[in-house]
Amino acid sequence: QTRRPSGAAPRPRLPSLPERDTSSFGADREARSRSALVKGAESARMTRKFVIGDKVVTQDSVGYVIAEIGHNHQGNMETCKAMFRSAVEAGADAVKLQKRDNRALFTAEMYDSPYNSENAYAPTYGTHREALEFNREQYQELKAYAEEIGILFFSTAFDLPSADLLASIDVPAFKIASGDISNTPLLRHVAKAGKPMIVSTGGATFEDARRAYDAIMPINPNLCIMQCTS
Repeated sequence: QTRRPSGAAPRPRLPSLPERDTSSFGADREARSRSALVKGAESARMTRKFVIGDKVVTQDSVGYVIAEIGHNHQGNMETCKAMFRSAVEAGADAVKLQKRDNRALFTAEMYDSPYNSENAYAPTYGTHREALEFNREQYQELKAYAEEIGILFFSTAFDLPSADLLASIDVPAFKIASGDISNTPLLRHVAKAGKPMIVSTGGATFEDARRAYDAIMPINPNLCIMQCTS
């Protein structure tokens, strides 16, 4: 241990710093994230324009309405087509389904687990989910039907095989669910299809949205990031 020589002048005391207020740290971090997202958009010269089908969506255009069909068709083609017709009558611009490859998404244990819900379509969860899915030929038929009645048809891709199936029938756009906003391999894979992409933010942070933006924009600049609360 080093000692000061006897008689040495005492060291000057540094002035005490005021206690730091940490209550704004979260807000500051959120503000920095928001600023980074804005700067990223500016650096990439992202315009507030999204082209989907024959429509150009801007800050000054009318809203673009997408009728979410999801799996509400309950695996029935005629029900699905009827919902398409209702969307047309209501004035929607597009209809959207959801496509999953259940074997790719679920573990074998989950897929084969008993499913005893009163709303079950099959005895196991996996086969229940399969009952709600349309295959490639059915998707082709639905796409052709949507074109016939004058509405744009596309789907959410929940996994790589589903994205490939949708690309194989040349869907005009892709949706990414908010739960996959951090699934960078899926984002980049879908971006390579070169179709308009809509990405929901759900419960994501600004950092999540920024990473998704950074992953997609160098590949596909026709991107819409949707604000949605979950």
